[in-house]
Amino acid sequence: MTGVSASDNSGVNPVVTYEGSLSATIGAQTVTYKATDQAGNLITKIRAFTIVEAEGPILNFSSVNSGNKWVKAQNITVTATDNSNLSSFTYEVFKNGASQGVKTVTVSGKSASTSVALSQDGTYTIKLKAVDQYGSSSETASGTYKIDVTKPTINMSNVTIYDNQATSYNLMTGVSVSDNSGVTPTVTTSGNITRTPKDYTITYTVKDQAGNITTRTRTITVKASTITFEDKMSSSNQTLTNDPGGNRRYVGANPNNYVRFN
Repeated sequence: MTGVSASDNSGVNPVVTYEGSLSATIGAQTVTYKATDQAGNLITKIRAFTIVEAEGPILNFSSVNSGNKWVKAQNITVTATDNSNLSSFTYEVFKNGASQGVKTVTVSGKSASTSVALSQDGTYTIKLKAVDQYGSSSETASGTYKIDVTKPTINMSNVTIYDNQATSYNLMTGVSVSDNSGVTPTVTTSGNITRTPKDYTITYTVKDQAGNITTRTRTITVKASTITFEDKMSSSNQTLTNDPGGNRRYVGANPNNYVRFN
């Protein structure tokens, strides 16, 4: 009887009765009211009610966030559902804290969905808002998605060592790696070196937290540890060029005994 009043010209209030009741079912419902005055005159009126959902649409993400871990590019499905028809559904992507603009999703009946592509380096959040046909609205925001699509870097050069260093040589000597995420990537190596003098090819595989991979190779040359005469000629402080012709000569222990190279 809320909002119902009845009166009569006789000054005596008529009697009001009603037929029907309201249920929790969403949509249109009616109740019939009858007013009868003291003389028996009767009037009937039908009152229309619209039952709406007390809460707004339900909003969901296919993946709420990536936690504290960097991941590769993601396609996030966002959805809105309601017991009544949707009126509107929008999403807004924030990249590194800056809004990328509000996008409108096409709605059809009681649900709507779309895929949101996060395909560039950065940290992202997604904000959703939906309104149903009766004006009830809902808003929610995702957690943080940390996207890394850039391969890690590795810096190194070819190297030469002697055979007596080979068995204990650390393959990571002279190797540095980094990643744009700030998280140090992992490094694995393929191949090994022995004391046998020759060129060895070592493959380095660098993987960042998101799974991006960089592969490079370098050559490690193993030389015999026995110093050859030519090695000594190239590096010894006993090699002089002060003979009259300016030629190299190996002096040795006795400066009076030497070998001259023309």
